Amino acid sequence: MEEHVDGFIKMNMEGRILELGEQYYDEHITMSSNGEEFASSRAEATVKQKPYVESIAAFVITLIEKNIKDDIAEITFHYDITTKANENYAFTGKHIQTWKNGKIIHEEYVMLP
Repeated sequence: MEEHVDGFIKMNMEGRILELGEQYYDEHITMSSNGEEFASSRAEATVKQKPYVESIAAFVITLIEKNIKDDIAEITFHYDITTKANENYAFTGKHIQTWKNGKIIHEEYVMLP
């Protein structure tokens, strides 16, 4: 599982969000963000993420922490993003992922203070 998590981390840090979804998200993934449902399938997640990804002009994504226990990965990144409208957003978020057969079947994203 660690090689899959490391692949996810690498693609995320490279900004390949839509590609990592295609490679690592199960077709029937459930996703939530700060306790709210975000998507109930890979296709829905892609539709929701695509406009955001297309709005990014520049980014620096830094891995803060990675923990794996059994089928759960907790990965924390710091994001520094500049949009094409020249807006800058910096934040830290934790991805709590449940993996099965090399795919993420559930992901909870939590923005950290």
